[in-house]
Amino acid sequence: MQITKRNVELTTDNGLMRVYVLARKAAGKYQSIVLTTINPTL
Repeated sequence: MQITKRNVELTTDNGLMRVYVLARKAAGKYQSIVLTTINPTL
């Protein structure tokens, strides 16, 4: 299985939130997983 990875930074009321998006390249029932972290030093 091949997986792509993207890092996205979202602006929220409390500051920046980094989101990691892992997605399969091939089609399927479950296309991606989204992971978030809370880091006050971002």
